[in-house]
Amino acid sequence: MSNVKQDFILPIVVLTVICIVVSAALAVTESATTPIIEEQARIAAEAARKELLPEADSFEQLETADMPEGVLEAYAATNGAGYVVTTAGQGYGGTIKVMTGFDQNGKITNVKMLEHTETAGLGSKAAEEPFTSQFRGEDSSLAGVEVIGGATITSRAFMNCVQTAFKAVAAAGGGEAPEDPIGLTEAKMQRFYPDVAEFTELTGGVKGYQCGDKGYIIFAAGDGYSGKDSITVAVLFDENDTILAAIVDSINDTPGIGTRVAEEPFTSQFAGKKGAESIEKVAGASSSSEGFIQAVGRAVESLSAVKGA
Repeated sequence: MSNVKQDFILPIVVLTVICIVVSAALAVTESATTPIIEEQARIAAEAARKELLPEADSFEQLETADMPEGVLEAYAATNGAGYVVTTAGQGYGGTIKVMTGFDQNGKITNVKMLEHTETAGLGSKAAEEPFTSQFRGEDSSLAGVEVIGGATITSRAFMNCVQTAFKAVAAAGGGEAPEDPIGLTEAKMQRFYPDVAEFTELTGGVKGYQCGDKGYIIFAAGDGYSGKDSITVAVLFDENDTILAAIVDSINDTPGIGTRVAEEPFTSQFAGKKGAESIEKVAGASSSSEGFIQAVGRAVESLSAVKGA
């Protein structure tokens, strides 16, 4: 009986000893290789920063605790040449990481996709030169950057990462943050009505303002992806009832997808029109586009009611 017990226990003891030895060996190996891996990663990151901002002599890491969400790392060139910021965003296939370089004037020197899991041949094109080269010399408007056909979600996510980097640079005191396209602010009102000293709030059940004798601002809601009245649009009219601008004042639709209707490529289609005719919808955000168009149509109807009262 004792021999049977011994035969049972001995293999367990041997396996336990083997596990302890192997675990100890792995721990020693990890402790030896981790500093090497970390140093290699540091060198690679430093090389990437120098690639984006070659005028920098060296870099000083900035505190990111008070910076916008999505900022992973931010560095300032010690010689004042500019900044390099790494940000993360949600692409089509998962998280993407983008590094953006800025000169001392807050303009983009270059961009680089560090990590992504996007579809090969489609979303992966956002990491390639034909797309990334568009960013060089751009300011926060990214006016010269066009999305990639067939990879709009990935390219938009890339652009959002760059916009976040602009905000980080602004937080560090190196430039102006991009204007949020959502929300009708006083600054936006003054931009379209520079000669108006007072905006008079409308009555009679219509939300909006009379802008002196220069036109009207009418708020109206539309049914977007999230349901009834999920999008509110401020439509700015001139004295001839022509649309000056259509600005999303609030939206409950999917960030990064439905919220793209707030961006200039879509909203600029309404300028110069009397209504919401011949508007091309945002690819991948048709419900939000339809809600926006519906809201503009309702604003046009409300303007007629206000002027006919």
